Amino acid sequence: MDYCPVAILPLTQESAARHDLNSIDVDIYNLIDGEKTVQDVINQSLELPFDAIASIVKLIESGIVEVFPVGSVEKRVQTIAREETFRKVKIAALYISLLICIILLILIGKPRILEGPLDIGPVVSSQINEQKSIAERIAKQVKAPSRTGKDNYGH
Repeated sequence: MDYCPVAILPLTQESAARHDLNSIDVDIYNLIDGEKTVQDVINQSLELPFDAIASIVKLIESGIVEVFPVGSVEKRVQTIAREETFRKVKIAALYISLLICIILLILIGKPRILEGPLDIGPVVSSQINEQKSIAERIAKQVKAPSRTGKDNYGH
């Protein structure tokens, strides 16, 4: 089976220096186009086959290049696109499900807030009215504030 080297990362001066790539490695990298097989790259290089293979191995070990069976790169790209689409569909379905649940809760649950003013019930209403009457009674009993120098407490 023929294998096709594919450049995974762009080759910059920094990455070449970091991975200690020489001019032969850079020349081999420049021949890699994702369509040529390993044998085609070796044949098209002006290097000895051993040096060309050593450069390909060095590029693979540095993570700059990966090798796939011929034709599998297109399948890989299609698989990645399919997985990404499926992921987006799952997220959309999740949000739609959440929205449907919220709408159903509102329609079936009949929240009191949609019916107008809140009906708090007769027990709570009577307790509130009782507290209001107590507050009014206390407000009527309060004496005027004391004057300076004169204490009204206890007299």
